[in-house]
Amino acid sequence: MTTDWSRLPTASSGLFGTPEWIATWDETRLKPHELRLVSARDADGQLAGIAPLVIERLGPLRVIRFAGHGEADILGPVVARGLDARALLRDALDDTSDWDVFLGERMRMADGWGTSPEDVILRTESNPRLPLDRWEDWDAYLASRTKKLRRELRHDERAFASIPGATVRRIEDPRKLPEAMTALFSLHEARFGKTSSFLPHADFHRAFASVALARGWLRLMLLDVDDRPIAARYDFSHDGVYYAYNAGRDPAWRRESVGLVLRAHSIRTALAEHATSYRFLRGGEDYKSRFGTVDDPLVTIAWARTWLGRQALSFGARLRGHRRARRLIVGALLPRAKGS
Repeated sequence: MTTDWSRLPTASSGLFGTPEWIATWDETRLKPHELRLVSARDADGQLAGIAPLVIERLGPLRVIRFAGHGEADILGPVVARGLDARALLRDALDDTSDWDVFLGERMRMADGWGTSPEDVILRTESNPRLPLDRWEDWDAYLASRTKKLRRELRHDERAFASIPGATVRRIEDPRKLPEAMTALFSLHEARFGKTSSFLPHADFHRAFASVALARGWLRLMLLDVDDRPIAARYDFSHDGVYYAYNAGRDPAWRRESVGLVLRAHSIRTALAEHATSYRFLRGGEDYKSRFGTVDDPLVTIAWARTWLGRQALSFGARLRGHRRARRLIVGALLPRAKGS
């Protein structure tokens, strides 16, 4: 099934719906869970869609949700063009009775999620992306930006290039990957603190980075001064889409804007590789709009099957006007936003 799964279009969940991502998540997940791969086939017997699901307990609730949750920024069934993803998911859920609530996290609203009366919306999130197919190259892209941003990028790149011993390197040697990942986590913690939601998933990312490197997907870049990493970007390129997943930097180099320098380098890389889209991924931070992004919003929805599930969602709905109480409930279901 893995080979057929890899051939399915990846427009919905993309990288996060690949068998490599799901298998790595399943293998490194410490919390008890049961993985279920629900598939649909066409008239010729070919795989037409797959929904990787897990059942977990959250207190008294039996919650069924997509495998990959927590680490993945975009989730949902992976389906061939023309297949109704909602019907596939509904059929999968109707075939099992051991759940109270379906929690559909970070699903693209462009795919119709969050638009049906049955969808109880728990959260909406921005998911900005750069449509790179609008520009031929870096110069054309830069010309489309504001005068202020153009001046900033050019100044910061020149300033960094003038620092003795300053280099940007991409990790392509598997032997150098463990040390580079350690540098990434260290720089991320230095920038975002120990409470970042990225750090607890280090085992997953070490394992997946190795898989992604072997597949040619990994774009792990370190910005060095005298062979010492001072900034890092942990990105991926898959099926024509560049995923700007996470980053870190040494706060001592903040004035040199090393994070912006590395961001510019990653966009240059995506353009040079003829990626059609550069995904900043979830989070509506103001700085992302400066780069010319358009939003591809995500929605987290819930469906109830049992009386207990309906009571839980009804209780949450009644607390909609009570921010603190609702935040406690939703926070128990959904992880914090990651630093990026």
